[in-house]
Amino acid sequence: MFLFRYHPGPDQQSFNLLNGRTFEIDSPLTIPPALQRWKKNLRVVGSCRGVVCVSELASFGFNLYLCNPSIWKYRTLPPSGINVSLAKTVFLGFAYHSQESNFKVVRLTYGVFRNEFRCSRTHGHDIKVELYSFVNNSWKDIEVGFFPWYISTPTSELFVAESLHWKVLFGDNQMQNFRAKILAFDFRDESFREISVPSDSGISRLCDLEFLGVFRGLLGVLSYCPYNEGVYVGENRDLWVMNEYGNPDSWTKLYTITLDIGVERPLMFTEAKEIIFLNVGRYAFVWNSVTRNITYLGVRVASESDFFIFTKSMALVDVTNEPIQV
Repeated sequence: MFLFRYHPGPDQQSFNLLNGRTFEIDSPLTIPPALQRWKKNLRVVGSCRGVVCVSELASFGFNLYLCNPSIWKYRTLPPSGINVSLAKTVFLGFAYHSQESNFKVVRLTYGVFRNEFRCSRTHGHDIKVELYSFVNNSWKDIEVGFFPWYISTPTSELFVAESLHWKVLFGDNQMQNFRAKILAFDFRDESFREISVPSDSGISRLCDLEFLGVFRGLLGVLSYCPYNEGVYVGENRDLWVMNEYGNPDSWTKLYTITLDIGVERPLMFTEAKEIIFLNVGRYAFVWNSVTRNITYLGVRVASESDFFIFTKSMALVDVTNEPIQV
């Protein structure tokens, strides 16, 4: 099933489950009553194993909750040790670490923390990295050295090979010569590493790296490079997968996708080898990699709407719902 967050009207936000085969609305998704007051002001960080990580928009990245809407269970994550007033931009990642049977949240905060411990300098800002463990119900600092990447997406649930992934810009020691890259955070040794994009993809700018996701269980990239050295070359998109994780030579182009309709952005890869796009008219449609056909979902969505894979579960069943302080 898919978790679909959308905005049916001004100051409104709705969560629905879509059937994974027909893409029709299966049922509304009701978040726990204690979170209802924030319903219009929640951002989904990610969804895995029936648990959804959400953040209040007003204090994005700092007021965080893990909830299982199937059984109305939730946990309020403990506060950060960061002085929030010094934070400028926050980036999040959410995943389930199977080796530890543990839900984890990664938080990267850009700000001005020069006199604080475990802080790295990057792109004119300091960065602090924290890792939340559901098992321990606590945050810990992750020590990083020079951090030459600037993350472009506020949230990520892209989890492959025990690692979370983000689209990033990479700059050299002089903060010049920026290039599009993929940044991975490995839960096993709690460290960052860089993954190169496909060398033959034409990707150089961040906008060329249109989408990252899991396709056929592999790290997948959707590249979109309509211009080559200023010359228009067409609206084709190429879908690449990394057959051997971590080996840049294993990138393989699976498909070239030609769409005769305007696309605003890709929304997600599905487990059925499909891609959900949002067109310029704000209608979502599905591209099938087998038939090459497209199917409209029949619902008009706002540009900030999201799709996530969702599976009902009994996760968090032993969690005690605590009152949320306003």
